[in-house]
Amino acid sequence: MRDKPITAPNPATTEEVIEGRPWWKVCCVGCVVFVIVAVLAVVLIVRLSPGAGPRLVSTLPDAFPNDVVLYRPEAIREIYHYPAESKHRALRFFYAPFQAMGKDAKKLPELMQTGLKGVTDTDTVTINWASLDATPDEIARFYAGSMIQAGIEEPQMRRTDQDGTVIEMTGSRTGLSYRVVLFDDAETPAVDTVTVIVEYPSPTSQK
Repeated sequence: MRDKPITAPNPATTEEVIEGRPWWKVCCVGCVVFVIVAVLAVVLIVRLSPGAGPRLVSTLPDAFPNDVVLYRPEAIREIYHYPAESKHRALRFFYAPFQAMGKDAKKLPELMQTGLKGVTDTDTVTINWASLDATPDEIARFYAGSMIQAGIEEPQMRRTDQDGTVIEMTGSRTGLSYRVVLFDDAETPAVDTVTVIVEYPSPTSQK
């Protein structure tokens, strides 16, 4: 998708990956409510506001972090780019009805704008793979190493084994948020899906 002269990361050992706690155990009730409201608002905004959602692109954006190494980039199935300017356009569409109301009605968009500032000032890139000929542990170890190489000191991993193996890995540092979600059905010979979500400061917000 884009040639980058970066060596592949060394696979991380189990000791280098922290078993994370479920988000609902560490998040307060108010935080949960805010997240639910924010997610519903984003879904509504994307559906109603033309050109405000993620865009399907053929290559990684030029500003995509060079220190993020991807597993088998030649096998990428889809890339979605959600630039900061599109997020701002969506929020302006959502705020418009409140601006015509009274002072109390304006408090909601002001609160949301403050709470979502870290999200709306970033570009989000979502990358999908399907039917990868590898084991779940092989891919998980690769991305743990990729996170460490990108400067994330303590990547966290959660794993469930019910109808299939689901591995979720998360990590962040200043200027970078990194998430990997992997699903593998034991009855199929390949890893079914891998999704990588990367958030980084938008070039437009730095001008």
